[in-house]
Amino acid sequence: MTGNSDALAIPAEQYAEHLKADLDPDPIERPPGPGHTNPPEPTLLERLAAEHAQLDLDTEALAVRANALPAVFKTDAEKATAGDVAADALALWNVGETVRVAEKAPFLKGVRDVDGHFNPRLQRLDRIKTGMLARVTAYNNAVIAEQRRVRDEAERKAREEADKLRRQAEESAAAGRAEDAFADIEDAVAIETQARASTPPVQSAADLTRLKTDSGATMSSRTVWTFEIENVDLIPLDKLRLLFKRDAIEAAIGIYVKNGGRDLAGVKIFQSANAQVSRRG
Repeated sequence: MTGNSDALAIPAEQYAEHLKADLDPDPIERPPGPGHTNPPEPTLLERLAAEHAQLDLDTEALAVRANALPAVFKTDAEKATAGDVAADALALWNVGETVRVAEKAPFLKGVRDVDGHFNPRLQRLDRIKTGMLARVTAYNNAVIAEQRRVRDEAERKAREEADKLRRQAEESAAAGRAEDAFADIEDAVAIETQARASTPPVQSAADLTRLKTDSGATMSSRTVWTFEIENVDLIPLDKLRLLFKRDAIEAAIGIYVKNGGRDLAGVKIFQSANAQVSRRG
């Protein structure tokens, strides 16, 4: 916005056409003449700065106009001037956004093409890896569950036999047969001790999976606590209050207000006369 401070240095439409012409060249490349040395190609940032310098100049001029206005408006004239600045900012923003989209389009297409080539292959490999590890995890859990079942069953049988001997010891003691009572108690303790000693311990997930394959791959695992929601309505959210990030809470409040909510403890809900500006006709 050089020159007249009330209008863009170059009208938005003219500037956009100028940029479009620069963005869609069809040059004919000719080999350099004898002894000619080509200068180094400018970087992307250098090219953008050179080709769109006018956008920077107009933005700086607009910033000068904006900074000349007071921080708090006291008259309708100041409000009207601010409206003109905002309208010029909107027009210049539309120009800049159009150029940004046009400049970025070839890169986006390249990114989409690269992702389109590699992503299906990487996703397939990830599914293979995930599927294999899921089967190993299921195997680990099944082995651990069986080891626990065997241990629990052995302990249950030993406990039943020991309890039977202790009841016999109580009957022998009541009948005055002290030696028989002591013998039954010793046998009960021996049975429980033998059960604990003879039952192999349950392996940890790390011990169960720690191995090296014939090809040299190393497998390992770790025990983790996980969860699945059974009934979301029964979750005591108060216990999770400190874990909610503020932006997530604000997003939820925003949806609540948008849906008509007008009363919420700890929140001030009010109307605001937000200013807007539209394109000049």
